[in-house]
Amino acid sequence: NSSGSSFAFISMVKEQMQQARILSNGDYNKLFTGVEHAWLVERMKNTGFFKPNLLRRTHYALLLKYSKISGLWTAQETTAYIGDNLSVAKKGKQRNAFWMHFLHQEETLGRYVGKEYKEEKEIICHFNDVERQMTAQYYVTEFNKRLYEQNIPTQIFYIPSVVLLILEGKSIQGCVTVEPYILGDFVKLSNNTNVVKLEYKATEYGLAYGHFCYEFSQGTDVVVDLQGWVTDNGKGLIYLTDPQIHSVSKKEITGLTNFGKKGIYYFFNNQHTECNEICSRLSLTRPSIEKPK
Repeated sequence: NSSGSSFAFISMVKEQMQQARILSNGDYNKLFTGVEHAWLVERMKNTGFFKPNLLRRTHYALLLKYSKISGLWTAQETTAYIGDNLSVAKKGKQRNAFWMHFLHQEETLGRYVGKEYKEEKEIICHFNDVERQMTAQYYVTEFNKRLYEQNIPTQIFYIPSVVLLILEGKSIQGCVTVEPYILGDFVKLSNNTNVVKLEYKATEYGLAYGHFCYEFSQGTDVVVDLQGWVTDNGKGLIYLTDPQIHSVSKKEITGLTNFGKKGIYYFFNNQHTECNEICSRLSLTRPSIEKPK
């Protein structure tokens, strides 16, 4: 009957999901050597959704780092304790933050923060988040090199982010992103469409940085949604996190918040409406971008 067929189908799907969550020796070898993002997307696509229930426990895990330069993810084994939720003045809309402690790592005493989605999510969402952040970090490193060459003090940085794949034996149990803990006042300088807060000195750098990303990527990427921890009452350094990237190269950046050509148009026409002194000193060219249909 139909109910019996439905039950059999659900059972089959669950079985396939459980099998997909088990890492083979071949998977381990590839992850330790280095894999492209597309490989991870394909490998993780049938692992299903994971509930956020990892707090206050020690976990064996794979720590995965992404390099924009090589385009590869590489893994290393670790053991980590996921602690209590972080006490923050304003909680994020999509994710919870909590204390992280690495037990088998060179920086054992370092202070780290983990992030986990409040709702059930597929694992690849975490990999997409870190890919964006490390891409933004790569761009900001190049941006700061150009500032240094022009004797302009650097002011904005992206903190590194990694994926922690939680395992039990060889079976995937969950996933979180991890980044260093930063002390300071959390501010949002801009969003990914039209909001920009010019009262912060760092915003001038942030807008020039977005313009630089467009030119450095040869017209494919603009980093937006600038937010992070600012020092010295808004006049000092700012350490950024959780960027969004409007990209016309879908192979590079994925996600529902990538508005592509329309997003790049929003940046230059709603946020960075005219070049500032930093743009001029870096000799950035003002692009002419028509509104996409």
